[in-house]
Amino acid sequence: MVSIDQADMTSRLLVGSLTFDCRIMHYIIVRILMPRSSNLAQASEEDLILMWAFLTGRQIDWAHLIRYRMHKALRSSAPLPYPQLITLFLRHFNAPLASEPFIQVK
Repeated sequence: MVSIDQADMTSRLLVGSLTFDCRIMHYIIVRILMPRSSNLAQASEEDLILMWAFLTGRQIDWAHLIRYRMHKALRSSAPLPYPQLITLFLRHFNAPLASEPFIQVK
């Protein structure tokens, strides 16, 4: 459903073997919806499940997915994903941010 006809499905699925629409969808997934910093050229199982859900019109529980992703980042001592979203929430609820370190997000 997501790969071109000549794709080698016996090893890891690289983005180059996806159809054009699925490549764009994968880019949006790994850069915006479920950001990660490495292996951008490889489609993970999570990526494929999300693409399948988009293509078939399935409902996605985004709150659970974001919570799971943030919890997973805590275990590996990685920086938390969604920094802009977290900042919006903190500003909305008037959390004191004056003493927190500030890093400009590109």
